[in-house]
Amino acid sequence: MKKINYTFISIYITYILIIFLGIIYFSILEKYIPIPKCPFYTHLGIFCPACGGTRAIISLLNFDLLSSFFYNPIVLYTIFFTTLYLITELINLFFNKKINIPFNFILKFGIFILFSNCIIKNILILF
Repeated sequence: MKKINYTFISIYITYILIIFLGIIYFSILEKYIPIPKCPFYTHLGIFCPACGGTRAIISLLNFDLLSSFFYNPIVLYTIFFTTLYLITELINLFFNKKINIPFNFILKFGIFILFSNCIIKNILILF
């Protein structure tokens, strides 16, 4: 009997829920419930690491990958590697092949992208 991978199941369910809730929000609720402004930028005048994430997701939903990347590259990075993880786990589950992907490096590089984007945006806002 195969061992159940609860991480895979929880990420897969979360992925489906986020897509479902995003479709509901952007098709029905966006008119009634506006997206709040970033408190870091509103009160402190600086960008937080997540600034631009909502605009990046909206651009991604409109199939504008370049704008999504410029708003916040971590959105595309996260979606790409989460999808890669889900695909490799499906291959492991159905074909019994182990695909080794350096997820520790991917996580560390994602954190680097997140904070580099924040630092670069804050430097550019000064000049």
